[in-house]
Amino acid sequence: MLRSILIATLLITSFASCMEEDMACDDNVSINEGTYITGVSDEVSLLDIVIVDQCMEVSFSASGCDGESWDVSLVDSEQVAESFPVQRFMRLILENNEECEAVINKTVSFNLEPIQIGSDSSILINIDGWPIKVKYDY
Repeated sequence: MLRSILIATLLITSFASCMEEDMACDDNVSINEGTYITGVSDEVSLLDIVIVDQCMEVSFSASGCDGESWDVSLVDSEQVAESFPVQRFMRLILENNEECEAVINKTVSFNLEPIQIGSDSSILINIDGWPIKVKYDY
């Protein structure tokens, strides 16, 4: 009996740790007005944006060899538009030093917890180059 309980506990713990790993984002949103305004980005085409749990998954394309050396960041402007729900403004910045001309598609996820506002439970996110406001509920 004790052995069965021990095995069940180990299985539940293993499953829970796998679930936590699945929810990990690739990076955090950077909150920096200066970078938002003056940050230089190589050309990028946004393909899709979805929110899964606390992560914003941004799918995009750019020219390159394989995209492995790309430095990608999602930058928040630090500005909050007082509306209901409140709104924030972001842009994707890509540093691409690859010389190839192939078109590479890539998806990167960003943890949105740093942009949460204590008194609110949702935010509309305006992303530069994306025509649709993305609603983030937390």
